[in-house]
Amino acid sequence: MIEQSLFYEPQSVPNYDIRHDQRDYIKLLSQSEERSDLELRQMMDRKDDYVRRQLITDIGERLYVHLSTTTFDLKEGKLFGRGMDEPFIDVVKRGRDERRRIGYLTGVTADFQREDAEAVGFEKIEDILKRGKMALSISPPGISYLHSFYDIFWHNEEGKIESRRYTSGLEVSEYAPKTKLIDPNSNFGFNSRDYEFLANPLVVSDFFKTPDQVHAFLHIDHSAMTKEEFMTITSDEGLSLAIDKYIEELKTNPFATEALIRRYNAILNRADYLRKLRNGESVEHNVSNLENIDSWGDKEPEQAAGGCGISGSAWSVADYGMRDTKGKLVFDCPSCGMINIRPYGTLLQVCKVCGSDKVACREAA
Repeated sequence: MIEQSLFYEPQSVPNYDIRHDQRDYIKLLSQSEERSDLELRQMMDRKDDYVRRQLITDIGERLYVHLSTTTFDLKEGKLFGRGMDEPFIDVVKRGRDERRRIGYLTGVTADFQREDAEAVGFEKIEDILKRGKMALSISPPGISYLHSFYDIFWHNEEGKIESRRYTSGLEVSEYAPKTKLIDPNSNFGFNSRDYEFLANPLVVSDFFKTPDQVHAFLHIDHSAMTKEEFMTITSDEGLSLAIDKYIEELKTNPFATEALIRRYNAILNRADYLRKLRNGESVEHNVSNLENIDSWGDKEPEQAAGGCGISGSAWSVADYGMRDTKGKLVFDCPSCGMINIRPYGTLLQVCKVCGSDKVACREAA
């Protein structure tokens, strides 16, 4: 019944896969008799926040912005994620090995070379950082990895090591002439493969002082946006209302696929309207009026240039290393909502923040 209700005609499938959200809310709503009203409301609030963050990330991919920042510690030449007790290269290699295991079981082996390249490239990034340099790792789309982005690792103004992830609007052929100016020793061609980029991170020239300068240079011919400009767009009242209406539709009728697609289209159309206003382009005035919000999604959104990702698609092989047979290593406490990080292969008995014994990874009695 659910599968049939969530079926899309091929031409109607958006880049952001609404079916993930539908299934999550259907599952939540099915627990209404098993949980207290307070517990269900807290779970629903956390899911609402998660979907809102996913939608903001999706818009960020569309507008080519700085998506996220991760801070690392460098210990004895190895990068450690904050709060983690193992080198991050171990996470990458564990994810690679898990993908290899799944690939042999399913017969899907097309990305094996890419996944090997990620591990090779990450070790080179560590070497670049040990020399006090900035590293650029480019990740074009692959077979299973559909996002187009790059990570820039650097020693920030506070002396901490950061990785900044930017979504990319560049085709593979556009990287070649630009990467040569960023790193004269790079040797990418117009037809370089995704695994070649990942296995060979660039040593960024000292001419570039910050990751944002590298991002601006790579996107000099594209309509890239700074994080501050993007925050102005995401704080727009109309965009926030469009996102709220999408989430409300999920909560009231998660089976209404066509209505949800229209709500999602409304989000993209409003984001495009705000982008065009910023760039001084002509705009669709229908999307400017909040009173018309229910009709914003009637128009099919413009096709985004470049390689836009698919929600639900992995960003990196490391994503698969952040799990073990017991579940995710990083998770929210069901009681306080704060993030917990547990060691690989080990369960937590209580939340590290509030002490609740309702942490998601506690073994059932």
